[in-house]
Amino acid sequence: MRKKPTLVEIREVFLNAMTSRYEHCIHEHCVGKDKEVWSADIEPYEEGYFFVTEASYMSQFSNKSSGEIVISWHGMPVWNMSHGGFYAEEALRFLDECLYEEFRKRSFNGGRGPDSVTNGTLTYTNSVAQADFDFFSGEEIVCFNEKICCRHWYHGMRITI
Repeated sequence: MRKKPTLVEIREVFLNAMTSRYEHCIHEHCVGKDKEVWSADIEPYEEGYFFVTEASYMSQFSNKSSGEIVISWHGMPVWNMSHGGFYAEEALRFLDECLYEEFRKRSFNGGRGPDSVTNGTLTYTNSVAQADFDFFSGEEIVCFNEKICCRHWYHGMRITI
């Protein structure tokens, strides 16, 4: 029988996967996806026996989206995060930069960005209701000129005991 992965191991894999993903997005400019595409599987991330998958779902008829990140170990799901809401395409690069900086610092702040960042007319706010990697939830908002242009709710938890 295998020894189950620790929460510390799962957290490190999450931070490694998200740092890699958002670093890629910043350099490759992932935003502005084809509106004809209604779902996208993000490139999987592998580390040892861990496998991280991310799927995003969006509509060509609106700015709404949802998604899920699942971390598996030896093929068994051990942790997940779900999110949904709406994003203004013009603010996505700023959002990606906020997330990348938080993950690069090896910080888990509800699985999203820092508490607050302002860059000119854009402000990112992450209101974490519960921040424990074992069980977390919250809401992130991006404002343009103090008007909300992006809002996503998120939650997740460790699946293993």
